[in-house]
Amino acid sequence: MPRSGNSSLVFPLSGVRLFRRYQEFNFDYYELEVIDYISNLGGSFFFHMHNAPMNGIGTYTIDESTGMTDIDGFEHNYIHRNVYDKLTNSFQKYVSFPNSGSFTITRLSQNPLTGTIISGTFSCRVRNINNPNDEIEITKGRFDINSLTIAGTYFP
Repeated sequence: MPRSGNSSLVFPLSGVRLFRRYQEFNFDYYELEVIDYISNLGGSFFFHMHNAPMNGIGTYTIDESTGMTDIDGFEHNYIHRNVYDKLTNSFQKYVSFPNSGSFTITRLSQNPLTGTIISGTFSCRVRNINNPNDEIEITKGRFDINSLTIAGTYFP
């Protein structure tokens, strides 16, 4: 669940961020980050949608994640998240793996005046990066984001 860390206009710690990255080698991607800044045990969720701006509406496979983001991540679609484990009293990183799920973009509108609107659904499995037998299944995931309004939204 997104929870913003503050309401500062200068350096806001928004609970949800959508980044668009352009690379010089003819690919373009969105990265969706959801963070709980308020709870010490809240964790985070990260979704890399590779070439989504160019490919548009459709269904795509979720593949392997190393837990890295931006140019340090893979050049395909992936998900990872940090989850607090009460048994170990630590955060554990869970990463997607080859063909571990899919997502569908149902709406994609890119306009400098109204912002980027990207909507869709997803489901996948992620594995603990330190224990591949420990899996979490994510079902009925949904995103519906306007890049202009999300930046100014405070998540209590």
